[in-house]
Amino acid sequence: MEKYQDKYHPKFVPGTYSIRAVKNSKLWGGNGDIKEWKMRNGMILLPQPSNSVNDPLNWGFLRKSVHFIQLVILAGFTAAISNNASAVQTDIHDEFNISYDAMNTGAGVLFIAIALSCFLLGPICRVYGRKIVYLIGLVFAVLGCIWFTELRNRADAICSQIFIGISQGSTSAQVQHSFSDIFFNHQLGASITIYVLSYCIGTYLGPLITRYITTSQGWHWVGWYGAIIAGILLVVCALFLEDTSFDRSLYDPLLDGETQKNFYETKLSRLNSRGQQKLQQIRELQNMLRNSLNVTSTDEDNDSINLRPYNLYYPNGQGDEEGPKSYYQRTKLLRTTPKFGDLSKLSSLLVHSLKVFSFPSVWLSGAFFGFQLSALSFYLTTEDTDYAEPPFSYSDSEIARMNIPPLIGSIIGCLYAGSALDYFVLWLSRKNDDKREAEFRLWFALLNAIISPAGLLMFGIGTARNLDWRIAYVGLGFIGFGFSVGSDLAFTYVMECYPEMILECMTGVATIANLLGCIFTFACSPWLEASGVENTYIALAVINIVLMLGSLPFIRWGKHFRARTREGYLNFVENIEN
Repeated sequence: MEKYQDKYHPKFVPGTYSIRAVKNSKLWGGNGDIKEWKMRNGMILLPQPSNSVNDPLNWGFLRKSVHFIQLVILAGFTAAISNNASAVQTDIHDEFNISYDAMNTGAGVLFIAIALSCFLLGPICRVYGRKIVYLIGLVFAVLGCIWFTELRNRADAICSQIFIGISQGSTSAQVQHSFSDIFFNHQLGASITIYVLSYCIGTYLGPLITRYITTSQGWHWVGWYGAIIAGILLVVCALFLEDTSFDRSLYDPLLDGETQKNFYETKLSRLNSRGQQKLQQIRELQNMLRNSLNVTSTDEDNDSINLRPYNLYYPNGQGDEEGPKSYYQRTKLLRTTPKFGDLSKLSSLLVHSLKVFSFPSVWLSGAFFGFQLSALSFYLTTEDTDYAEPPFSYSDSEIARMNIPPLIGSIIGCLYAGSALDYFVLWLSRKNDDKREAEFRLWFALLNAIISPAGLLMFGIGTARNLDWRIAYVGLGFIGFGFSVGSDLAFTYVMECYPEMILECMTGVATIANLLGCIFTFACSPWLEASGVENTYIALAVINIVLMLGSLPFIRWGKHFRARTREGYLNFVENIEN
């Protein structure tokens, strides 16, 4: 059992979990010093919570819900304001004669700002806590929205998007990291699904609401409403958002007086010195002992487990005697007071974060999410150009309503990649002797390799050939389905692979995805003009199929990839903790 729970066990593979355990008290005896795994409903809780009332994993349902709702609203809001500029670019062009190329440049710069800010804010989150990062993002949201409202020239159109991009960068990785602070591993799938749904609602409803505001009050009010909402969120978060930073390693026990790392290194060294023959004798003796005591591995009715034949010592206690923090301690802006040496630590963490790009799953997840952002640029551009002109001649409100089909599709996709996938993973784990592998989630990418490309083909060909409007609208629904499924799989897969470096993994995914989004945004208009709508969307569909089927090598060899990166994972986590 230790090889599934203790990362320093020599056979530990990140991303492989045992979902249930057995209390083999007959084998190891009833030594009170042996650690008991904390469980709920027969399932091992990962990470193991401390006994402190201040541990976010021990928060009550209401407290967790309030925190969760605040983060989900932040994610949806920043996604919404990041997609507003494209919805009013015609009005801006008519009023200030700012070229569409300039506004397209602003969209590309937006992606760069998201990627860089997400990467740069990661170390700040590690050193000073989660809350300050969200507040920084909201400050930039206020400034960016006001700047967007007052823009007059090309420079304003581009620079305002930098500020908006920084605001979204503050939530692109930190929200998922905050979820891992308050939820156990088996709960992250559902929480990420709601996050993706919020992101989709912001992405699709943002332009829809923007067009109605523009029609009724003028495009300038789009920025003012964004600034007002951002200001309200800034005040609410400053007063009520709690920082979920919690150093659970302070409560780690010593194993026979040694740290977990040294204990397993010593244990492995001793086993190796005995030689393979002696090791085989030990295994045979253990099997004989189990058989003589009739020890089974199917007792799932116990709520704790004793599996470790060693004594435990908690040098800092387990947090039982800690009192709850005060309101000020829970809501203060910074976890620690800034010190002179922090700059060196921040730069060290920044350089260290680059190592995340050596993990294969980060690249797969980045490609999944990046393609969804890239495709978004194409069909939004097609809606704004082709459907505003004959033979469609849609009004602004009609173009706005074209965001409804992908929103509906994304909701269905969240149900598919959320609840249905969680049940599928649980079923597959049962068939795998109660062992869960991170790659179990990737099976659901195969259906997306059919539906999402089909949506691109239906929308692209339907638009190019002026087919019945239902074909294009159903295609948009399929595209929305693919957006939510691809995003959900991208986040949950990499989070399960490397659970103790979620912030850095999500930073890597966001960086890759937004750089891809930037490249495709700059290529969007020239590509459509050179190849035509139909051929462009056929090419996008082929790329989508290839990326989704890229999950097959990971389904087959993903565990091998994770095992090969075990040492890199441990070194990465140790450097973060130090």
